[in-house]
Amino acid sequence: MQVEDSHNTFESRSYSIDMPSWNDEGMMNKFRESAEFNVFPFYQGNIDSLAEQINNKTVNEIEGIYLYGNHTKLLLVQEGGFINGYVYETSLKPWRKEELMLRLLPQGNDRYKLIFGNAINKKLIYNFEKFQDGFLMQLKLQKINVDHQAHHQKLYPGQSYLLNRLNDTVQYLKIGSFKSSEEGIKKASTFCDSISDKLNAKLLIVDLRGNSGGYKTNGKYFKKLLKRFHGEMVFLINFRTKSYAEIFTLQWKSKSKVTVAGMNTSGVLVYSRNYPEKASSMDGWFLTHFTDMGGLLYTKYENIGIEPDVYLDLSRDWIEQVLQSPNR
Repeated sequence: MQVEDSHNTFESRSYSIDMPSWNDEGMMNKFRESAEFNVFPFYQGNIDSLAEQINNKTVNEIEGIYLYGNHTKLLLVQEGGFINGYVYETSLKPWRKEELMLRLLPQGNDRYKLIFGNAINKKLIYNFEKFQDGFLMQLKLQKINVDHQAHHQKLYPGQSYLLNRLNDTVQYLKIGSFKSSEEGIKKASTFCDSISDKLNAKLLIVDLRGNSGGYKTNGKYFKKLLKRFHGEMVFLINFRTKSYAEIFTLQWKSKSKVTVAGMNTSGVLVYSRNYPEKASSMDGWFLTHFTDMGGLLYTKYENIGIEPDVYLDLSRDWIEQVLQSPNR
């Protein structure tokens, strides 16, 4: 029987190099001679002609030209049942023009299995991806003809936790992590204690965008905090809301005065990894992360995700959409 377990992932062995080492020509030459550097194939054709061919694809077509951060431009094209992503321009020293950097295997509903090369050391990594309105959510790729910001992505990326007052009646609470390490738990506990008497608005926006999970040893502090709040709550979720962050969302979704808004989550909440050892393939090329926790409670959400009560428009600011809702 096939088990749907999105926590169970694999990666290739990695070459020991970091970004500062790119400036060491001796180390880079050794890297260029390694098998890890040369594992990715090149485009079999004229890459410039391909760029012209797919340049006019609409934002709703997955083929096209994409920006990957501020360092790389990728061409995504359908080939033999896959969507392949080739490097067109890049400032990443390990990567070369025409090199295959990612491959997507369609799974239906604009979801894909994803295999891609790490930007820094070219380690091959397995994950999952979703395409919507010109964006690839996991890798944060954006088509060049998208004319608005990525409003679905998390705010304040440098802060795990944050409480802001947006106006006289609305507060904003970012919960960016449920990390269960000793440091993560202490950080959550300290933050919740610091704002325990400050949640006093009529509406609280609880932002879980980009929260990749953790465990209830962290989440219990936020659960206790929110239980003391008596106003209305709107939870914001996106495709990068994962694992325990999805479970946390479900624990509140059906409660009165709670609305979940945004887009479907990742759907990786049935199983989980505590601190498992990585199992190596016989040839030493691949490492597998087996799950060691979980059960059957949330199977209907695996690889599907949690549906929000209200879907939000990716082209408009999500906070503003909540504030402008007719129900406000």
